[in-house]
Amino acid sequence: MVMKQGKYERPAEPKSMYTFPEKAAAAGTYLPAMIGFLIGIVYILAKGPGCDRSFFRFHFYQSIFLSVLLFLIQALGTGMSGIIIGTIRLFEGMIGSGTVGFLTENLTMVTYVLMAPFVLLVPYGMIMSLLGRYADIPWVSRVIRSNMAGR
Repeated sequence: MVMKQGKYERPAEPKSMYTFPEKAAAAGTYLPAMIGFLIGIVYILAKGPGCDRSFFRFHFYQSIFLSVLLFLIQALGTGMSGIIIGTIRLFEGMIGSGTVGFLTENLTMVTYVLMAPFVLLVPYGMIMSLLGRYADIPWVSRVIRSNMAGR
C-alpha cells in the first residue's frame, strides 16, 4: 500500500437533507403548554400533503408523548400529595401545624423532582431537531419508532 505525501483534507460534511423550516417546526413542537402542538398542526396544515417526512413526524409525536408524560406525572404527583396531606392533617393535633406545613411544601417538591428529567428532555429535543438529528430518548424514541412503523 502506497501512501501519498501531502496535506490531510477532512472529508466534506454532508449537507443536511432537512430544510430549515422543517427543523424549526420540529423544534417548535417541543414548546410546552399546547403551543408546540399548535405549531405542529399549523405546519402540517400549511405544508399540506408534502408533510409526510419522518423527521418532522418523529419529533412531533415525541413531543406530544413527552407532554402527556409530564402531564401524567404532574397529575399523579399532585393527586398523591393531596391524599397524603389530607391524611397527615388528620393527625395535625399530635404532630403540630408547623410540621404539617413543612410536609405540605416538601411534597410538592417531590412532583418537581419527578418532572425534572422530562423537563430537561425538552431543550434536548429542540437542539437535536435544530441540528437535523433525531433525539434518541431511550424508552420514548423506541415507542415512537414502533408506532411510526405500524407495529
